[in-house]
Amino acid sequence: MKTSEILDSYVRDVAACLPRRMRRDVALELRALLGEELDARVVSQGRGPDRAMVMALLSGFGRPAEAAQRYHERAAIIDPADTHHFVIWGVGGAVALAVLSAVNATGAAEKDLFLSWLGVLVIVFAAMGWWHRSRRPGVSGWKPKRAHDDWPRWLIGLCLVLTLLFPVWLYVAPVQFTRAVFFGLVTTDGLTLTGAFEGSWQRLATKIALVLVAGGYAVALAMGRWTRGVWWTHAVAHVVLGQLLVLHSTPMVGPGGAFQVFESAEANRIASPIFALVGAGVILSGLYDAYRAWARVRAEPLVPARAARSPA
Repeated sequence: MKTSEILDSYVRDVAACLPRRMRRDVALELRALLGEELDARVVSQGRGPDRAMVMALLSGFGRPAEAAQRYHERAAIIDPADTHHFVIWGVGGAVALAVLSAVNATGAAEKDLFLSWLGVLVIVFAAMGWWHRSRRPGVSGWKPKRAHDDWPRWLIGLCLVLTLLFPVWLYVAPVQFTRAVFFGLVTTDGLTLTGAFEGSWQRLATKIALVLVAGGYAVALAMGRWTRGVWWTHAVAHVVLGQLLVLHSTPMVGPGGAFQVFESAEANRIASPIFALVGAGVILSGLYDAYRAWARVRAEPLVPARAARSPA
């Protein structure tokens, strides 16, 4: 990456940690400041800017989250003074909830698991905060990266191929897919679909969602980049696809009554949690993509890097 691209990447990450109303002004101010600082280093060292010089400069500014904190101080979720006791009580509570959910037969296990998950998240973030504070000041492992929608063309093409192979081919023709992938060594008797499922709107809607997901990659590959419209369509298609896959994990209802995906009861028993887990993952992926599109820091506020030019 060019030195200007490294600076732009750092500024984007700093701005992403700030409220939306502040991002443009802070991006302009920080970008100009970084440019001036790098210009001064170029003059003092008597050489052109390179990656090592830029990374050394950014080390002094700290991690993007730390730099953003100097522009807008956010309240800490966990007070540093209470970290030790919070972790002790959090671990104890998580263990207690896990035990209660394992022995509880009153139908409250889901609530216990949810509380356990929240507890684990808080503990993880508390541990991460302690780890960052215990390290020496600096970038702390930060590396410049491209914008979230700036994918190289080869990566888009690889995602398109993988999507067409799995899950499109697997979903549309599970028997043929299994025979081809496992060279006919695995029995496919349990993969026979029920007639009600094959003609259901749920299966048709899932095929359409899969086509939209694959189509998003195809359009991005043809254009060489992700546009805002294609990215949003791709994200929404993921959310819809995930909801449909979760629906596959339970008996579906059609004009003829309730039905399941496979003729084999054993296949349905095995596939049900897989559909639910994969569907939940796809939904989270789509929601995360939608959030990244909404919170995207545009490149317009970033002025060209004067420091990218060597002094005369």
